[in-house]
Amino acid sequence: AKIIKVILGFLGIIALVLVIYAGFMWMTAAGNPDQITKAKNILVAAAIGLIIILLSYAIVTYVMSRLLESLNNQSNTVSSNKPSNIGTRFSSGLGSGIIESHYPARNAKGVFRNTKIIITFKEEIDAKTLILDSNNNTVFGDSYTDKIATTTIKIYKTPVSASGEIDPLTDVGIVTRDFKTFILKPVLLLGSPTTSESYTVVIGKDLKKKDGETVFGGIATNYSWKFEVSTLVDNTPPQILNIIPIPDSTEPMNVVVQINFNEAIDPLSASGFVPGFDNLKIRKVDVGPVDTSVSGNFNISNQYQTIEFVTQEKCGTNSCGEEIFCLPGGAKLEALVKADTLEELGPLGKFPYDGVVDMAGNSFDGNKDGKASGQPDDNFAWQFTTTNVIDLSSPQIVSTDPPKDGSGVKLDQPVQIIFNKKMMMSSLNTKNIQLNVSGSDDVWGKAFWINSKLIVNNASPDTGISQTKTSINHDDFENNTTYSTYVLSGIKDIYQNCYIPPVQ
Repeated sequence: AKIIKVILGFLGIIALVLVIYAGFMWMTAAGNPDQITKAKNILVAAAIGLIIILLSYAIVTYVMSRLLESLNNQSNTVSSNKPSNIGTRFSSGLGSGIIESHYPARNAKGVFRNTKIIITFKEEIDAKTLILDSNNNTVFGDSYTDKIATTTIKIYKTPVSASGEIDPLTDVGIVTRDFKTFILKPVLLLGSPTTSESYTVVIGKDLKKKDGETVFGGIATNYSWKFEVSTLVDNTPPQILNIIPIPDSTEPMNVVVQINFNEAIDPLSASGFVPGFDNLKIRKVDVGPVDTSVSGNFNISNQYQTIEFVTQEKCGTNSCGEEIFCLPGGAKLEALVKADTLEELGPLGKFPYDGVVDMAGNSFDGNKDGKASGQPDDNFAWQFTTTNVIDLSSPQIVSTDPPKDGSGVKLDQPVQIIFNKKMMMSSLNTKNIQLNVSGSDDVWGKAFWINSKLIVNNASPDTGISQTKTSINHDDFENNTTYSTYVLSGIKDIYQNCYIPPVQ
């Protein structure tokens, strides 16, 4: 592009010289008709050449700008249906910005046609900037009768038409309970039964925090991401991958109950505060018929694949001076994960959910027979015992990949961190793990997101869990650039003990 522009600029100079030369010939012709005719011909030819140069420059500029927009996943086209400056590659929305996670993931492929779209923010959002309130509710979590505010969020097929106009989905229900996680449910199936199709989700500049402050400012006026929808519909129910504490084990009373699933789970079905939320329970056993449910909060994290339960009972502080919360000490406890009541045509669960479902609404398969049977057949429960002791040992990092001061890293290579203990997945987030360009005070402007898993010994899957692998996924690195990963003390193990970064 630069070479072409230099050549066209040089030709423009030549055309200008010819115009001046023709003018000089005309002025000095002294009435000579042949010289005047020659001057006119040169002047006309130079004018035509100049017009061609200007048109060529305009065409080259347009073509190269379109190519650069494709490379950067950006579009500067403004229309009545399309927000301006849709910037995915250089957006700071996910990771370093206000967005903690979303589903489907960036550039995900093979997404099922009946999926929901989930967005989780780090701060509470003014729901009215995302939700068109159709039934005058204030909770926004009672039904999908409310629709998305298409002035703030758009979902559309990509690529768009040649004219730049888009046809966004408008028939999309949306709910939230905590004003941080918003669940979007398209009324019709996405995609096509015959070919895979790509979609783009754009969150625009009209999004505001609960206090009225604008979310996006400066260069990042919005956030967007793409995913590819397959030709298939998800009819497979979710299953539990592993749990902490393991069945019939004995644990310190500051253990966090953790349930890891084999796929993403609908937050509306799997997160809430007890008492009030009844889809999951932790209760004392062998104490009679009274309700012995432990009060606390079920949180969903780890790209919506992990549920963790933390009580409200304070019982100590960790090495960072933060409060630790404990289960009843010296007690036998039972954890219960409920399946959802089925619609007439399973495996779909019935809304509002009274059990756990996946992103397609399939009810939890607790007995792992490959089908959703609903309550009570698919309810899953296990028991464990607590001591009166508190574990206060801090977790440590065993290894990293790439290693410290490593080189020759692939541009799309995830950064991996292995901890020596079972970790609290909700603490392994983009607030406590940061990715920056080395030597710069600026936050890295591209998107990154984190997912973690327990390292399981296949020979002994129940007792062989002792470490956690965390992966930082990201947009492509830049060539010949050094990056730094910061692991902060907000990270905690399964006993709520903070990671203490080494002094360097």
